[in-house]
Amino acid sequence: MKGLRFSLRWRRGKGARRAPPAQPILPHAIDLEALGEPPPELVERLEAAMAALPAVDREVFLAVRIDNMSYVDIARRTGRSVKDIERRISRAIGTITRMLEESGGV
Repeated sequence: MKGLRFSLRWRRGKGARRAPPAQPILPHAIDLEALGEPPPELVERLEAAMAALPAVDREVFLAVRIDNMSYVDIARRTGRSVKDIERRISRAIGTITRMLEESGGV
């Protein structure tokens, strides 16, 4: 019976606990100063890709990536659902990535 209890707990994800990562792995957690100045043509392509986004998607993208706001805070501020914010972020990242790849890669 003890083996069955362990098996059920393990399947539910309540088995061995994992230690959290030492540093969060987030895109905005990169040390930008260590990377140096980005090439001016990359900055121009990124600005053009962001300008092509719908206004609401651009506003949400900038709030998350630049202002470090949570999806919940953005949803409250804009009067939209958290799920809508998630969709808009996903669409914005996809659009920007696709446009950068089409214009010569990152």
